[in-house]
Amino acid sequence: MEKILILDFGSQYTQLIARRVRELNVYCEIHPFNKIPAIDASVRGVILSGSPFSVRDAQAPTPDLSAIKGKLPLLGVCYGAQFLASAFGGEVQPAPSREYGRAMLTVGDASDALMRGLPARTQVWMSHGDTITRVPDNYELIASTEDVRVAAFHVGGEQTWGIQFHPEVYHSTDGTQLLKNFVVDICGCGQSWTSEGFVEATVRELREKLGDDKVVLGLSGGVDSSVAAWLLKEQGHEVVGLFMINWHDTTGTLEGDCPWHDDRVFAELVARKLDIELHVVDLSADYRTRVVDYMFAEYERGRTPNPDVLCNREIKFDVFLREALKLGADYVATGHYCRKAEETLPDGRTIHKLLAGSDPNKDQSYFLCQLSQEQLSRALFPVGGLLKPEVRRIAEEQGLATAKRKDSQGICFVGKVDLPTFLQQKLAPKKGNIHEILPAWPKYVREEVPAEGEPTTGQLAALAEPWHYTVRDGKKIGEHNGAHYYTIGQRKGLGIGGRRESLFILATDTVQNVIWVGEGDAHPGLWRPALHIAPGEIHWVNPARELTAGQSARFSVRIRYRQLLQGARLFVRDEGAYLVFDRPQRGITPGQFAAWYDGDQLVGSGVIEG
Repeated sequence: MEKILILDFGSQYTQLIARRVRELNVYCEIHPFNKIPAIDASVRGVILSGSPFSVRDAQAPTPDLSAIKGKLPLLGVCYGAQFLASAFGGEVQPAPSREYGRAMLTVGDASDALMRGLPARTQVWMSHGDTITRVPDNYELIASTEDVRVAAFHVGGEQTWGIQFHPEVYHSTDGTQLLKNFVVDICGCGQSWTSEGFVEATVRELREKLGDDKVVLGLSGGVDSSVAAWLLKEQGHEVVGLFMINWHDTTGTLEGDCPWHDDRVFAELVARKLDIELHVVDLSADYRTRVVDYMFAEYERGRTPNPDVLCNREIKFDVFLREALKLGADYVATGHYCRKAEETLPDGRTIHKLLAGSDPNKDQSYFLCQLSQEQLSRALFPVGGLLKPEVRRIAEEQGLATAKRKDSQGICFVGKVDLPTFLQQKLAPKKGNIHEILPAWPKYVREEVPAEGEPTTGQLAALAEPWHYTVRDGKKIGEHNGAHYYTIGQRKGLGIGGRRESLFILATDTVQNVIWVGEGDAHPGLWRPALHIAPGEIHWVNPARELTAGQSARFSVRIRYRQLLQGARLFVRDEGAYLVFDRPQRGITPGQFAAWYDGDQLVGSGVIEG
């Protein structure tokens, strides 16, 4: 099958490039830049992604393009373009200011194959801190913007192009046309690939790999698990549905009752339609003690846990897994948008890798960042290679009752909640004071990590230290009902108006019952350059990638679900792990999880200490 390779440098947009290519009915695969697969006749072209790195960084990703450049059609996007310039005799320098947002592109050579069909002026999306200041002699400029002279280039005598904007982003109004020019006209792909064909191929592949193994599926009553059930049936598995009841209490829920009642009805309808056995198991006692009680305890400490991560680690892939094994399961499947791969190490061990889902808007790998190798070995994610619209289409074509059901929101298995009311089940209201910290607070100064050499543990600890305030550092401006109801970065719920900009929570003290706030989302108290993870809270999803004390490595990191991946360096010390970001991060919150990625692989995670 003909395909486009996308080499990933850690960009948050890489999955979106793949989505746009697939929407052109062209198959593509994402691979880490340093693990390029064998180039055979099926590979029609290569796209280099963007990156959180700068090509000027000492640790900048450097791919070996010897088997690609000048031999296959090649398109560099953003970082990819800057690498193609700097690595072959050009120059990349910091831009006068970060070039982020919409820009008007002027096409300089409308006859160029990449620019064909684009209007003379078209809107594009920029997102980079560096810019190409000089290209090699044989590079021809084919487009520019008012601020970016080298917005697009073509390498003379080669089918190699570079663009400093993102055609995959919706704001690039003619981005789809540009990508079509590359993958269809230049690479010669036939636009014959379809998601239906992909599903069929996946079905065949998994049927050959797994045979007729028994799979117990978490059938939740949503569209994702419903389509997962259909896919597993098509793959020839013996499929058993297992519906979990995890919550009965309605205190604080905005729906008025527990959502599982309706979910169970839909799960039964899907099971009946697909002719699969459905069991119901009540796991509410385990859920309360292992998820909700932990959640209450963390809020009482002034921390903000992620119940969805806990639910997956403690319930779906632990208690639920044990129930599935009682039913004779070989594997457990869920409707998560993520993927799995295996690698055999030289010592014979099999490593199970957790990969991001193909849909960048639905990727749920973050929620599984605490899974163990044992849990992953039993896990299947049937919809992880599909886009959400493809899942909806399959559900409609198969007549599944869940086809148009809205996705669940709120706390896992609880639903949407009024958080203070929900927390009042265990945490009583307690009047306290709100103090405002001004942006000019004199202690907003941090020593930077030295550019050369390894930082000391003391330097790392100082960078990762949260901002600490006293009541004398700010002025009292109001009262609250309990510091344990609030979280860092929170904007709503303070009840204080009359400001030019919104007030945000900067810090809480549940012992003194004090909240500190600052005005505006640019307030320096919201931003920090680093975070700390205690030694016992570091978890390696891929143990083959584990760092020991004294080691460090670069990763792409997110500190909350749906956050764009951020460039960072992970330092491991006896005192724990320190993540130092390329750029300060907003709302680093104790109790949340930081997850670090290498390309599309989630390598490890940890609970943020401070």
